[in-house]
Amino acid sequence: MLLYLVEVAELGARYATALSVDTVSINVSVHNIAGRELISGDWKRELHGTYVTQAESLTASVVLAAPALLASPRTVGVDLTQQILRKFGLSVADKILMEWQDGILDKTHDPL
Repeated sequence: MLLYLVEVAELGARYATALSVDTVSINVSVHNIAGRELISGDWKRELHGTYVTQAESLTASVVLAAPALLASPRTVGVDLTQQILRKFGLSVADKILMEWQDGILDKTHDPL
């Protein structure tokens, strides 16, 4: 989810530039997830505990000045991710999410 929401924020930044807008609103919804468990998808980043939502849908949103989004789309993506994670009951420091993203994107340690 983290990488997807950072990509959404980066796309928003590109649109803000292309359209020369002053304000950007990003709204994210995840539907049909009642009873679903949140997993990390990577054994190196296991979640310690069970995080299940009973909500049918979860949403996250931000409204910001275009310059703020352009300055740090990655931070905006982390904020959107945090909004969703908190609704599962998970609390992770922003720094940890940034490090996870760095590790996923860093191909210098990829054995392939």
